[in-house]
Amino acid sequence: MPLQGTALKALTAILMIAGAMLALPVQAGFVNGHELMDAAREVEKAAANQPNASFYDVGRFFGYIEAVSDVFTGVRFCPSANVTVGQVAAIVIKWLEDHPEDRHYSADSLVKAALEEAFPCHR
Repeated sequence: MPLQGTALKALTAILMIAGAMLALPVQAGFVNGHELMDAAREVEKAAANQPNASFYDVGRFFGYIEAVSDVFTGVRFCPSANVTVGQVAAIVIKWLEDHPEDRHYSADSLVKAALEEAFPCHR
């Protein structure tokens, strides 16, 4: 049975929206190193018990580095089983502090670079 009336209009609208979405530019990295460093500064404030620390940004920072670490552990870097997320955070923060010239790159690429340097895979 061919589509008619309302069903045909709905399908046409869906296809037009899908086509328009395909034409939109896509940004590969949603977060860059500057934004990740801003969140890292909030981690440092929280660690120092400063009352003005943004716990939203603290959670965002830890969630971000944990996600990148979970995806690429064993593929791009190989930490030992007893490495904590606090140690990973310290490594990433230090790397970001030591490489301000790279902060315009995507945050995931910078987290990977920091962890590849700290935990190379020996194959």
